[in-house]
Amino acid sequence: MATDKKIIMPLGERQKLARDFGVSLPTVRSALNGITCSELAEQIRAEALRRGGEVYLKVVPSSRRNRPDSE
Repeated sequence: MATDKKIIMPLGERQKLARDFGVSLPTVRSALNGITCSELAEQIRAEALRRGGEVYLKVVPSSRRNRPDSE
């Protein structure tokens, strides 16, 4: 199941994670964007945070249709 959280990494760290875990860059990207939830993805996320990654939450703007009319 996908999550609304993602981990942002310092420049070049995604490539280093891919190399260190022996996986492709898309695998790291999927893990850091919360698309995959495997044990490997959890390990990649934990290491990313240890290396200075920061968790960001996806913000979904309110739909104008859900606001009451002010007229």
